[in-house]
Amino acid sequence: MKDNDRQRSYYCIRSNKGEGVVKKVLVVDDDRDYRVLLEQILIRDKFQVIHACSGQEAVNILAQQSVCLLISDLRMPNGDGWWLLSTLREKNLKTMPVIMNSSDLVIEEIRLRELGADAVFSKSLVFNSLIPQIRKLLGKG
Repeated sequence: MKDNDRQRSYYCIRSNKGEGVVKKVLVVDDDRDYRVLLEQILIRDKFQVIHACSGQEAVNILAQQSVCLLISDLRMPNGDGWWLLSTLREKNLKTMPVIMNSSDLVIEEIRLRELGADAVFSKSLVFNSLIPQIRKLLGKG
């Protein structure tokens, strides 16, 4: 993939069916139940959802598909959220909005923000504020 292809991979894509912009979100988490729960929340707000269960799988997907936003767990096998965030920011995806979540974020939030996370949520709180934060990051709120 060329660098300019990688750089534009965060943009929302326009549908050919006259439906406007398809808001595609990549959800990265090794917990299948949590991915499905996030998908249900996102679908209600008209997002198309793609799943990955590791950071490495997410990088592979992003090499092939465009997404508007990425939501990732912090602790996963095969490329955790720390690795994924660093990799995205090194691969000319510096402006793609990234939301990180974890069950324990007391000290980790500062480091995640320094690495370029746009938002950080505790998994227990994400459901109340996820959609408003996504709208804000995508300029619709």
